[in-house]
Amino acid sequence: MVSAASKLVAGANLPYELGEEYASFAGKTPWRLYAGKSRKLECDVTVFLYDIKKGTDAQTELARNAMRRYRTLKHPYCVKCLDAGELADNGLIFLLTEPVTPLADALAELSRTPSSLVWGLYTLAAAVNFLSIDCKMVHGMARPADAPRNRKIAAPLTAALDSPARERAGPRAHVLRR
Repeated sequence: MVSAASKLVAGANLPYELGEEYASFAGKTPWRLYAGKSRKLECDVTVFLYDIKKGTDAQTELARNAMRRYRTLKHPYCVKCLDAGELADNGLIFLLTEPVTPLADALAELSRTPSSLVWGLYTLAAAVNFLSIDCKMVHGMARPADAPRNRKIAAPLTAALDSPARERAGPRAHVLRR
């Protein structure tokens, strides 16, 4: 199957292979979310792609800021960034993270175990506290589309990705690890 993103990045010497796009994430942010595989690390990853040609100048600046900040963000409840960069030839900004799933895809499973929901909310609050207090960052707009989850059912954050409301506050997005 050839995805639109595969056509977009065709011929590029990319550090990752794109898999399926997460349909539940599509259209909710300027970023596109894909399952993928890192060529360098030889492991499964999630690929966040931002197309510079389709975004506004403000969104592009936010995406570049997110890429720079996300490389240095380290916390147990924040999604781990494995690689990030800008492909000027292709007009793309990418973030490679540990595998994540959009929260919308995981809520049905999580709702069957209330303790998982409680733990997820706790870890999300701890990550917001870390970003707000320790890093002196402001998210600006939290919503379920910004919250993928990991297999550990933790609720980490990713410094990311979009939204006009975030232009004033700076780019931050919530992501639950898969």
